[in-house]
Formats: sequence, structure tokens, C-alpha cells
Amino acid sequence: MRKILSLLLSCTLLAGIFTSPVSSVKAAQKPNLNYHKLKISVGYAKKLKVTGAKGTITFRSANNSIAAVSAKGKITALKAGKTKIYATTNKNKTLSCNVKVVKKNAKPGTYANPYSAYKKQTIPFYDGSKKVGTFQIKLNSFLSGSKAYSKLSDGSVNLKPTDTQEYIIFYFQIKYKSGKDLTKAKTVFNYYKNIFDPDTLESLVNVDWGFLTEPGLYEDLSDVNLSPNTSRSCYKAILVEKGHTPVLYRIKTGKGEDQYTWFTTGK
Repeated sequence: MRKILSLLLSCTLLAGIFTSPVSSVKAAQKPNLNYHKLKISVGYAKKLKVTGAKGTITFRSANNSIAAVSAKGKITALKAGKTKIYATTNKNKTLSCNVKVVKKNAKPGTYANPYSAYKKQTIPFYDGSKKVGTFQIKLNSFLSGSKAYSKLSDGSVNLKPTDTQEYIIFYFQIKYKSGKDLTKAKTVFNYYKNIFDPDTLESLVNVDWGFLTEPGLYEDLSDVNLSPNTSRSCYKAILVEKGHTPVLYRIKTGKGEDQYTWFTTGK
């Protein structure tokens, strides 16, 4: 009997040594939003983030005229009202955030309260995080549609607009008030990225560029190099999709990624 008990005890001890402990399995985290309800004042923004999901997240707004959302989840409040922002994971799981946009006196020079482009504004200009200098900028004229196309040279030089396209032309006066470095005008006025629809804040795609028949005192902005303490008259003609005028444009005036001063071509 003692031998049997001893044998059973030895087996029990050996089983304890060689049996691995059961590891607890952590439950998979479900996709979730950092906000489910937001109240934002016109002219301000909030960042929507999804946790518990890998891969690409697709964001969209139910009403882009009230609140727009970027591909990275930045919600921009445009006008008073209510809407929803949706975030869809790569596994087709859709989450939503209720957004209420309220009126507020937005700071001048923001997209909610842009400066009139036709009035002289003296602003700093930053190329990335580097301050280049101070510039005085005034839009002398803005044309679109048939009025713009009539100013361009014949079709052998300029692409003819389709029924869904139009040219827009900016006529600028730019004065380089202070700074040291020679600066390209197209760096200050980045027409590739910084022209926007006033309602949706979508950046306008440059289909092509145009050239004036009689530019007069105006030079093509793409060719203009700005020197300190000089003033230049320049134009830019751009072929875009119809239906976005009067456009907004912005110029980078601070170190931060979102530090821009906004202007409207509306009167």
C-alpha cells in the first residue's frame, strides 16, 4: 500500500512539473471611436480616431456643407447645423459620430471668416516650418468661366475646357517687404494644393494651366522669383472643374501644419 501511495504521489508531482500553465487569452478589442458626439464651433476642427482596428480607415461626412472630414479623420466645422461623420474599417465595420456645429464669431483669416483677397494684407510666410519673410499680397482681379477663357491665347497653346470645366485667373500684386532669401512666387501661392471649394473645403485639382494673350504688366506667376524689397505683378490661369467659384485660397503663415491664412475671391 505504501509503495502504491508513493507511486501516485510521484506521478502527481511529475504531472505538475510538466504541465504548462493555462495562459489567459485576451479578448480581441472591438473598433471604437474617440468621440461619439461632438459640438464644434464654426471655424474650428477636431480629430476623429479609431482604436481597435488595423488597416485603412475611410471617413465620410453625411453633409459636407456643415462639417467636412479629411482622409485622416480631421473634422472641420463649416456652418451651423447637425450631421454625422462615418468611419469604416477595412473589414466593413462602420462607426458614427454625431456632430453639432454651432455659430461663433470666427477669427478673421480663418476658412470660416476669410479675408477679402482684394484688400492688402501683410502676412508672414513660412515654407514648411521655416519663416521666409513678410509679404504684402493683394488680388487685383479674379476671373472665371467665359470671361477667363476670353483672356487666354488660342487653343494651340491652351487646352479648351470641356462642358464640365472652366478656367480661373488670379491677378496678384505681391510685395516682398522683409526677408533675405530669393523666393519663388509659386511657393508663396501654392496653386497645386491651396485653392479650395468654399462649401466643402475640397482642394481643387489643376487639370491644366493657361497663358494670357496680352499679359501686359503681369508675368506668369510660375516664372516669378521674388526678391526682398521688390513688388511684382503676376497672374495664374488654371483649368479646373466647374462649380467651385468664388474659390478660397490659403497661404502658410505659421510653423504648425495647419497654420494658414485664408482668403476669399468672393465680393
